[in-house]
Amino acid sequence: MSQELLDGRFRIGHVIGKGNMGEVHRAEDLQAAEGTPERTVAVKTILRRRTGTRIDTGADPKAIKFPLMLPRVSPSLTAALIASQSSLVFDCVCRQKVGAISVMLFIWKQLPVPHPDDLAPHTPFLIRRTLELLYTSWEMEPLAKDLGDTGAPFTWNEDRRAQLRAELDAYFLHLYGVSAEDADYILESFQTENGGLKNNEIAKYGEYRTKRLVLTEYNRMAAAGLTLETPLIDGENYTSTLTPPPGHGPRHEGAAE
Repeated sequence: MSQELLDGRFRIGHVIGKGNMGEVHRAEDLQAAEGTPERTVAVKTILRRRTGTRIDTGADPKAIKFPLMLPRVSPSLTAALIASQSSLVFDCVCRQKVGAISVMLFIWKQLPVPHPDDLAPHTPFLIRRTLELLYTSWEMEPLAKDLGDTGAPFTWNEDRRAQLRAELDAYFLHLYGVSAEDADYILESFQTENGGLKNNEIAKYGEYRTKRLVLTEYNRMAAAGLTLETPLIDGENYTSTLTPPPGHGPRHEGAAE
């Protein structure tokens, strides 16, 4: 694999590490300026036999199930996919499908995710919130740049993050066509006898905060006419309660070291 060009960007060099999952190669990032520390990177290759569903029969105690998701779409649609699969409604559906302690590859392929063509009109709304939730460290700067953001990472504010998540969760409840009654049911499913999201929040905040925030936004978005075919547009048919608005939250000072 020496000197192979990966994704038109990384020139793969010699092996610097090897393990059960695959190999780590020294590589050169051709998009980074020559002579800078960012030019030299490490790229890990994963063995194909580690990327599918594998049933451990005891012959290989290190057998690993490691499904890979490699979307061939734009960075904004990839981020929208991450947001979709991080939503409470997706989590609820996933829990109905899983019959073991892990998600088999054939189960993952059955889980409902909006088609990229359906998500595309919604990316302006989704990406602002997803970016602010994800980009809280300089380690995530490459993702931020891929999404068109050149600023410093956002600061971590629990209350602000709760509202951002609530807006995304409410949005995806609408994209999945979930009624208000069913949205209530889905949110109530996040509890166990001794904990779970609901009981943990009641213990910490004195209320099921996530449910209150999500259903409040669900109703506001319903009034604004959100559907899979009709996106919300910040500042036009929907205004977040956050100040500053999503995607414009407080940031860390300075630049990456």
